Order: sequence, then structure tokens, then C-alpha cells
Amino acid sequence: IFSPLKMAARHQTDRLEKLRKANDQLKREAGLQRIKISEAAKGIIKFCADTRDPLVPSVWGKLDDRENHYKEKGKGCLLL
Repeated sequence: IFSPLKMAARHQTDRLEKLRKANDQLKREAGLQRIKISEAAKGIIKFCADTRDPLVPSVWGKLDDRENHYKEKGKGCLLL
């Protein structure tokens, strides 16, 4: 049988463990390197402008098969 006192103690222990985990997560996040959103946006725009995307032929034109990583490499497997 569980006594109300033991249940309350267990609840407090669980709550304390959750708080410790949340605190540890916040400490890890505080140590991450941050950059301004304007710098991140410029980086994304540069990447998109410099990286050819075979899924957007209207922008890049048709890529040859060597550049298109999404092109099927063969006919596949046929079982009879």
C-alpha cells in the first residue's frame, strides 16, 4: 500500500528530476554559438544562389545526369 506521504515524496523527487534536466538543457543551449538572423539569412540566400538544385529546373535549367543525384541510376531489379 502506498501512503500519501510516500506518494508526495515520489512526486517531489520526480519534479526535482525534471527541473534538473530542464536546467541542464538550458545550460547546454546557453553555450551554443549564436549568430544574428540577418547573417543566417544571408548565408541561406548565398547557399541557394550557389547550389544547383535539380528539383527546380525552371531556375537552373535541366541538369545533366551526372549532376542530378535524384535521377534513377538504372532500370532496377526485375524478378520473374
